[in-house]
Amino acid sequence: MSALNSDKVPTSEDPKTESNLAVEDAIREATNDRVRIVLLSIVKESSVARDLVSKELLVQQKEDSASRNPKKRKRYEICKQCSKEYAVEQNHEKICVHHPGAKQLDFNSGFWKFVKNDDQIKDDEESQEGYEWTCCHERGNAVGCTTSEHSPQEIKHTKLKFYDE
Repeated sequence: MSALNSDKVPTSEDPKTESNLAVEDAIREATNDRVRIVLLSIVKESSVARDLVSKELLVQQKEDSASRNPKKRKRYEICKQCSKEYAVEQNHEKICVHHPGAKQLDFNSGFWKFVKNDDQIKDDEESQEGYEWTCCHERGNAVGCTTSEHSPQEIKHTKLKFYDE
């Protein structure tokens, strides 16, 4: 039963207070850039917040586990092969399903025979029959033909956008 509908008076620690619900809604509806900007600002200001965020987003590097000041690394990465987020501690040699080849237009498939100009060619869900993978010659929407470990994407530091400035 919600604290707002019970005889119990909501307190600041109560997760269902009107204020907490408003904050949760604001977080859910904010842009990704806005959430990142706010989170970065909070961890700069509060060592408690920095420790909480570190606990959630960082893990100890394996080669530094015996060190007095072990280095930390990201707990989650984005795989450059399959574009999915993965937990680095759960990465193993058969977890990433992907195509090692390139997806290319297949004009021999007959899919594109009514296309009059290049503007009509789009790589979207409806047109996957008109594409082929160079590695296995399967259609564009085919499940990956190779399994391996996930491989992290190169780090891209992008400037976060302030939309109201």
